[in-house]
Amino acid sequence: METHELKRRLRRDRDTLAIVGLGVMAFGVWSVIRAVVTFVLQIPELREQYAETGNANAVIILSGVAILLLLAVDLRLRFYIWRSARAEGLRGERKTGYLFAAGVLAFVSAATLGFILLAALGTNEAVVEAAKTSDGVGVSSFIVELTSLVTLVDMIAASVRVKRMTRELEEREG
Repeated sequence: METHELKRRLRRDRDTLAIVGLGVMAFGVWSVIRAVVTFVLQIPELREQYAETGNANAVIILSGVAILLLLAVDLRLRFYIWRSARAEGLRGERKTGYLFAAGVLAFVSAATLGFILLAALGTNEAVVEAAKTSDGVGVSSFIVELTSLVTLVDMIAASVRVKRMTRELEEREG
């Protein structure tokens, strides 16, 4: 491959990193919306379930705090990935830690997709019951989660290509 063509591909993949990094952050907004809606819809069921013990309010508050902590970790991780991918894409900074974080998010996303498929197929009673008590995961949730996974994988692949092409260009230019 010619040096000119390699530089063109490198610019394209760097642009991809910057854009897809923003997409990762946008899917964080989806995570927040889904978690809040799910929690709000579960409040009446939690009240009913723990009404006899008198701890319903405490359970709801503790659940809310736990969800907020998980969302904070998720958003912080996505923010780190977005900033690092953007820095690599726009300024050529060489960072690799965010790829591990993106891999973790991709694994969680793949596991969520597996859960959605198991719930849709209805093969395991425990999974089906958990799906009934969740947010009624549907086709739209599956599509959004699949798109999130594809975005993460695309970002990881673009980062690997950028690193490889940068190394090759440095070797060519001495």
